Amino acid sequence: TRPSSVVVDQVSVDYEPPVNNLQVLAAKDFQIDSVTVSCPNCARGVTLHATKDGSLKALSSEHLQCPKTVEASKGKMHRCNCSNYQIAVERFRDVDLVPLESVLQTCAFCKPHFHFQNGDCSKCGIFSA
Repeated sequence: TRPSSVVVDQVSVDYEPPVNNLQVLAAKDFQIDSVTVSCPNCARGVTLHATKDGSLKALSSEHLQCPKTVEASKGKMHRCNCSNYQIAVERFRDVDLVPLESVLQTCAFCKPHFHFQNGDCSKCGIFSA
């Protein structure tokens, strides 16, 4: 059974083998005051993500380029860079700190009829006329 409420404060977690969608915490309600996670062997770095079902997960996503060490404070963390021809979603472009539940929503592929070019999406030539 899951605890009904958990407060995480001044916790450090170090992963030796690379992680992929590893659950760190499961609770109906949790508050992240301060947690640091590191994964020196994760090629794409590591990030934290809070899910709707009350889980906190550490992950190394192919869609994000994150630092090898991240810190979450007061339920937010620095936004990772986008990778694999993705761009930052407009509502997160000028935002440095994102809520843990929004971490996986910060990047997106270009819309139809647009192509990735120099870190942004440009309209395809045939549709520019």
